Amino acid sequence: MGLPLRDSQRHSYGKYRTWPEDVRYELIDGVAYAMSPAPVQLAPTVGGRAVAPDR
Repeated sequence: MGLPLRDSQRHSYGKYRTWPEDVRYELIDGVAYAMSPAPVQLAPTVGGRAVAPDR
């Protein structure tokens, strides 16, 4: 299974630079392929507070 195509046309790099950046495409030999969105990395959240053990 290949990547989904944007359309069946050939595109130049100049035209590619004018496309909106909210949807990601990769231009390979003039053919635009839709890319998956980049993964979002969330920092883990630590709940509570650190407590020293009783001595």
